[in-house]
Amino acid sequence: MHFPIYELTSERLDRADWMDEFTFVDDPLVQCFTDYTQEIEEEDRENYLSRLPELFAGLAEVDLEKGEVRFESREKIEQVLNSYYRGIVDEMENTKSVGWLRFYQIRRYGYWYLDSEVIFYVNGCTLSSMQFVEDCYHYAGQTLYIGGVIDAHV
Repeated sequence: MHFPIYELTSERLDRADWMDEFTFVDDPLVQCFTDYTQEIEEEDRENYLSRLPELFAGLAEVDLEKGEVRFESREKIEQVLNSYYRGIVDEMENTKSVGWLRFYQIRRYGYWYLDSEVIFYVNGCTLSSMQFVEDCYHYAGQTLYIGGVIDAHV
């Protein structure tokens, strides 16, 4: 299985300064989740980037042409995440009521908002998709810039 690692930064970076496959050699989060990382062709990068507007729906506006992710207000982010958490609780209660609550389902609900396993590299800090969703509060009202995108293999 393949999934992207997206780089987001507070300041726009030159392409030469974007992360690359060697950025994560000693990164415990990436090493825990992946077998290897690799740089990708521009076409694959564009395909991964095309998923960002849907991934950030309700949390941020994504402008791929400018390479920007503009986060909503803290209140809007709280509203979206509270709805997300209520959905997790409802789904877990439904699953539990039929006697089917297993670790796989719990893990799946944790990734429910982004609907995928994605890793973000934000200002030099590696975050799982769930950690990033939790950290969205810190970016309320801010703009982050899209840098490198690499492929991770599990």
